[in-house]
Amino acid sequence: MRWTDAGTALGVKYDNLTGDMLISAGVISYLGSFTMAYREQAVSKWVEQAAKYGIPRSAKFSLTASLGDPVKIRAWGIAGLPNDSFSIDNGIMVANARRWPLMIDPQTQ
Repeated sequence: MRWTDAGTALGVKYDNLTGDMLISAGVISYLGSFTMAYREQAVSKWVEQAAKYGIPRSAKFSLTASLGDPVKIRAWGIAGLPNDSFSIDNGIMVANARRWPLMIDPQTQ
C-alpha cells in the first residue's frame, strides 16, 4: 500500500513539474526584493495564469516543496537561519540563483 501511495504521489509531482519549475524560476528571478505578502500575490496570479493556459502545476505552490532540500534547510537552521517560510524561501533563492540576488531580510539583521 505504501509503495503504491508513494508511486502515485511521485506521478502527481512529475505531472506538475513543468508549472512548478516555471513559477519557481519566476520567484527566483523577480521576487527576492519584495515582501512576503507581495510574493504571495504575484505567485497566486502566476498560478492562475498557468491554470488559464492549461499548464500543469500544483494547486498550492510552495518554493520549499518545489526546490527545497530538507537536509540543506535543516543545516541552515542549525547554522542560525530562522525557521520561518520567508527566510527559508530566501535561502532557496540564494542557493539557486546564478548571481547574488537583492533580498529583504525579515529580521532586519
